[in-house]
Amino acid sequence: MGVITKVEQPVEWVNNIVVIDNPNKLRICIDPRPLNEAIKIPHYPIPSADSLMTNLQGSTVFSLFDATNGFWQLALDEESSYLTTFSTPWGRY
Repeated sequence: MGVITKVEQPVEWVNNIVVIDNPNKLRICIDPRPLNEAIKIPHYPIPSADSLMTNLQGSTVFSLFDATNGFWQLALDEESSYLTTFSTPWGRY
């Protein structure tokens, strides 16, 4: 599938692996909480409702998207993908 690929080069960050005990199965995940604390987040202010309504005046077509689990469909760019690296006895991925 190519979703998880082996990482051969040095990376800035390696995440811990955690095992989640779900009923009838185990799920392997990464724990990115330390990474989340280290990342500098750009500031994107949310527009006010008044500003949005002004921008929508005169519009006749509107869309509604259900983005639940949509993040499963987006590939990370190469630079970001290295931030999700995790280590196993068989190598880093």
